[in-house]
Amino acid sequence: MKNHTKPNILFILTDQQRHDALSIAGNEMLQTPNLDRLAREGVYFRQAVCSWPVCGPARASLFTGLYPHNHGLYENSRTYHEGGLTEDVETWEETLTGSGYRCEYWGKWHTGSTHRHCYDNEIAHWRHVYKKYCGKKYGKLPVPANGEINGGSSGQPYVPCELEMTLRKMDPPKRGIQFGLDHVPHDDSLTAFTVHRTIEALRRLAAENTPFSLTCSIIAPHAPWILPSRWYDLYDPVQMPRPSNLEHTLLETPYEGHGRIVADNFPKDYAEGLGRFMSLYYGSIAELDHYVGMLLSELSELGLEQQTLVIFTSDHGEMLGAHGMMGKGIFFEGSVRVPLIIRYPAQMPGGCVVNEVVNQTDLAPTILDYAGIDSSDPCDGRSLRALLEEEYSWPEFTVAEYGDSEQPAQAGRTRPGGQGGMTGDRMIRSREWKYIVRADWREGLYDLRVDPLEYNNLLCQDRSGEVDETYRRIQGALLEHMQSTSDPSLDGFQALMRTD
Repeated sequence: MKNHTKPNILFILTDQQRHDALSIAGNEMLQTPNLDRLAREGVYFRQAVCSWPVCGPARASLFTGLYPHNHGLYENSRTYHEGGLTEDVETWEETLTGSGYRCEYWGKWHTGSTHRHCYDNEIAHWRHVYKKYCGKKYGKLPVPANGEINGGSSGQPYVPCELEMTLRKMDPPKRGIQFGLDHVPHDDSLTAFTVHRTIEALRRLAAENTPFSLTCSIIAPHAPWILPSRWYDLYDPVQMPRPSNLEHTLLETPYEGHGRIVADNFPKDYAEGLGRFMSLYYGSIAELDHYVGMLLSELSELGLEQQTLVIFTSDHGEMLGAHGMMGKGIFFEGSVRVPLIIRYPAQMPGGCVVNEVVNQTDLAPTILDYAGIDSSDPCDGRSLRALLEEEYSWPEFTVAEYGDSEQPAQAGRTRPGGQGGMTGDRMIRSREWKYIVRADWREGLYDLRVDPLEYNNLLCQDRSGEVDETYRRIQGALLEHMQSTSDPSLDGFQALMRTD
């Protein structure tokens, strides 16, 4: 029994999980019983959006409550060695540490070499840690048998799928995208390894008479998609649903000319191509759901469930064949929306579903709010507690960014005709509408009420009536957001508005 009254924090973060990759989200193929139960016991946010649909910048926003143009982490490449998140910002776990919390972080880090001092454990490159564990447990790497490859997160031999072999034959070859059957036992997979270490940390922290914050950062369902047989065989590639917008050509969209690797380069046999990819993607989510269930059960067995704020989310989504694409880095729904579940039995009603549009920048102020900490640090997000307790009307719109360089002032693109463009791409979204503007001023406006699959760019059609009125109103909302957050794209966007 703990004497402190502050909530413990259990932050569960996955990588590249789509907003609809939960059975509670209406996915009839995928079964996620543990995450569904967490949603039923807590608050399920149906319209959560990431700040930047790429790992490092999005994670930095999760931990600071700032948009990337304010926290300074624009590129994944700056997160592996030196550099990363700028020194002059503070993460919510650093703030918690200064208020008496014990903090540990297990799993994928991916925000650079800074801001690690607040954790009781060492933060290292997680795949290196895991590969070292596998090497110690299984010994010297065996020579791969016929048809096998050494690789993946474990470094151990695996059997690649036809999909991987096809991508390796591309010009240039796609060797970094791995799909296959892992020989490592399922309870020694990278997901299992991460959660087991988190459970050990949970037991340690539970023994202390202090509030704690514990992060479990699971790499799945991000690549490599190399799964133990238990999860590899769970979903039949033949039975995987074909996205209805798989053949969408991207003509008259802001992404016209963007690579469509699924449509253009995957094996034409669906079961060997997208069906296989989808089966492995769903298998990895079923795996993480299983182990998240173990973690939540341990929390309950330790008697900490009532007084622990649990947050489950992902850094960004995955296109998974929509519009013929895979991966992230764009503002279509599969890439920019994420799952979000929050449970705090002591103060939060269970079984609540929120349909307002929220942003991952809102999580840092939410955590500090429930912890009773009034931080003076700058923050672009707002506490979700106010939304849940109906203290004020929630904003209609939220914003996402992409593509700025490390030096925004030097990053302006040039629009055809010689006019200066923006420092990066921007998206603004409400429950009904989405507006995308690229750095070179290519635009898209989508009515999500009637076009949730984003087929029809209304700016390429008749812009009279409601469309033009909405276009002007949503541009004004984006302009207001840029001004309030000191967005370096402001001047370029104002120049675009003057040309219309």
